[in-house]
Amino acid sequence: MALTDAEVREQTAELEAEQIRLAGDTAMDITELEGIVAGLIEEAVDYIDLSEAPDRIVASDYFNGRPFGNEEDGRSQVVSRDVRDTIALMLPQIMRTFFGTQRVVEYQPRFPEDVPSSEQASDYVNTVVLGADNPTSFQTFYSIIKDALVKRVGIAKVDWERREEVEHEEYTGLDDQALQALMSDPDIEGSSIESYPDPNFVPQEQPSTEGNSPTEAGQPQPQNMEVPQLHDVVIRRLSVEGSVIFEALPPEEFLIDRRAKSVEDASIVAHRRYLTVSELVSMGYDYDEMLDLAGDDDEFDTNMEYLSRHPLGSFADSDEGGEANRKVLYIEAYAKVDFSGSGITSLRRFCCAGNHHKLLHHSPVADIPFVVFSGYPEPHFWRGASVTDLTMDVQLVKSSILRNMLDSLAKAIHPDTAIIEGQVNIDDALSNKVGKLIRTRSAGAIQELNKSFNGKEAFPMLDYMDRMKEDRTGMSKASMGLDPDALQSTEKSAVSATMASSQAQIELLCRVFAENGMKPLFKKILKLLHNHQDKARMVRLRNTWIPIDPRSWDIGMDVSVNVALGMGTTQERMQMLAGLAVKQEKILQEQGSTNPFVTNEQYHHTLSKMTELSGFKDTQSFWSNPKDFQPPPPEEPEPTADEIFAQAQADKVRADIELDKQKFGLDQEKMIRDDDLQRDKLDSDVGMKQKEMENKYKTTIDMTEIKGNMEKDREKIRAEAQQRAQEQMMQQQQMMQQMQLPQEMSPTNMEQVPEEGMAN
Repeated sequence: MALTDAEVREQTAELEAEQIRLAGDTAMDITELEGIVAGLIEEAVDYIDLSEAPDRIVASDYFNGRPFGNEEDGRSQVVSRDVRDTIALMLPQIMRTFFGTQRVVEYQPRFPEDVPSSEQASDYVNTVVLGADNPTSFQTFYSIIKDALVKRVGIAKVDWERREEVEHEEYTGLDDQALQALMSDPDIEGSSIESYPDPNFVPQEQPSTEGNSPTEAGQPQPQNMEVPQLHDVVIRRLSVEGSVIFEALPPEEFLIDRRAKSVEDASIVAHRRYLTVSELVSMGYDYDEMLDLAGDDDEFDTNMEYLSRHPLGSFADSDEGGEANRKVLYIEAYAKVDFSGSGITSLRRFCCAGNHHKLLHHSPVADIPFVVFSGYPEPHFWRGASVTDLTMDVQLVKSSILRNMLDSLAKAIHPDTAIIEGQVNIDDALSNKVGKLIRTRSAGAIQELNKSFNGKEAFPMLDYMDRMKEDRTGMSKASMGLDPDALQSTEKSAVSATMASSQAQIELLCRVFAENGMKPLFKKILKLLHNHQDKARMVRLRNTWIPIDPRSWDIGMDVSVNVALGMGTTQERMQMLAGLAVKQEKILQEQGSTNPFVTNEQYHHTLSKMTELSGFKDTQSFWSNPKDFQPPPPEEPEPTADEIFAQAQADKVRADIELDKQKFGLDQEKMIRDDDLQRDKLDSDVGMKQKEMENKYKTTIDMTEIKGNMEKDREKIRAEAQQRAQEQMMQQQQMMQQMQLPQEMSPTNMEQVPEEGMAN
């Protein structure tokens, strides 16, 4: 029977307490432990909310093109969108780099015997974990990478989700045996049984043996038997399944120690979020306790990053939808503490709720479920820089230049007007109507102060800022192939150098994401599958249904992320593969499949890669694997005239031999039949002689000796018959051996057959 989360926690705590008792150590007092954890959480909250969140808010404002706060009324307030434009150019290339292939990740075996399991693990993770179990995996990775580019970090959380599904099943008319078999199923959680006598039961009858019975002797009597019972059953079947899930955490929900160099060496990392009272109760917590922990002074109320995402502010104390829907601050923390008192800290999971971080549960764990993605990591620090950090000053400067240019243009189009006070109608002068009339008392009382447009002097500065942005990020229209002027330039080498430099920076960015983000993430996925999937699962891999049992996999396998770096664009790779395919075809045609340079399998691999780059992931629909090919049997050549003649002669000889065999069989059968007749005649003669002699001499003759002699004669006759048969058989076999011909006979061979053999 499946255990609830609360029962699992209780059993874990009991086991841990027993281990501590056996070790002779004293566990930390729960009040002391709660105080330590609450202190670590509050310190991490202050660090995130006061140090990291304000910078991320500014980054989000720059990405969304919000005003800087220095705007003046009557002046231009345009905002350049350099941050968004740069990230918008990066994201497609990065996502295509990781997800443009059929296999995002591959596990590398450490030992030769692990090759099949590594291939199976790679297929399973790419097909199931990134597919059926997590259909929004692409969107999740998109959010993680975008957060990293905009807000310095993208947070991925990967964990094992345990799902319980309840189904109600109804059965009618079950007998006792069927009921017992049904109730022995361990997945049945509850049932309701209604029993009743079998309406179709007919009692058996037996004859009466009592002489004084009221009925006639021998009359059948009903047997006193218990009527069998039938049962109508309604059962509650609980099925427990699990799978790997991963999500992109909002950066403000992630807590970490300010002194951490990485997630692994941090004294605490945590995930804080709002959960409803109902959700917490379904996790096994007490309803009244969770309702008391729902408050209105939560720490999210002071987190400006959270408030920017939720402009209505806190809704933790909202009664909308009933008390069960009230929000509770829930923190899942992973901290290193000396719980056993041994002097050595160990990693533990702490679940806290409420504004004061009440400790609900704690247990030992082996791994932290968080992975930090950062595109521009800083040494000796848990996070790095972002694209926003590299381009926000460019956006600020360009916005200031654009504003001044627009103001200059506005003044050139709408110049200032000078008037003589008291000589001009002010209302007429202030009107924006085209072709307006201005009433004046004297000529020359009004005149325009013409100013020329001075913005053209600022264009070189704008170009300079664009080049600065390109140098920092590697992103430009020319590098992305979007600038027609660059593509049509006669300086092909210069354009190629520009694109190569840009590609190098993007490759470095993708490599950092792969090494610091993707690899740790997929290693954690492998561990979760190995530790939590406790039974085989039938899945479809490579168009074949096979059982998958990760418990047999090696969790120490290395991870290779297919990022396709350093190989140019997709078109360039297609051209390279096409050239390789041509050379492989030439070698196979000229030297055959047994040449020392290329095999059919290698040629098939080239074709498959070309198909994948074309956008078709199911390569098996286009190319068959040479290993699975079974060649048809070779066709027999047409026989020549000589071979036909030889075959005819061989058939004739075989027919003669078969005829001799039949003749020999008939002769042998006749010999046995004649021997039987002779023995029967001897028996008859001896019997007649005995009767004649008894009648003649009026006495009884002992035939024992006579029969013995006759038996000796009979044995002699039988041995002679067998010897004659054996001699005849040996002669026949010798004749057959002499006449034996090969399967394929030629006229030359026919001439070598002895004449006597042919004659027979």
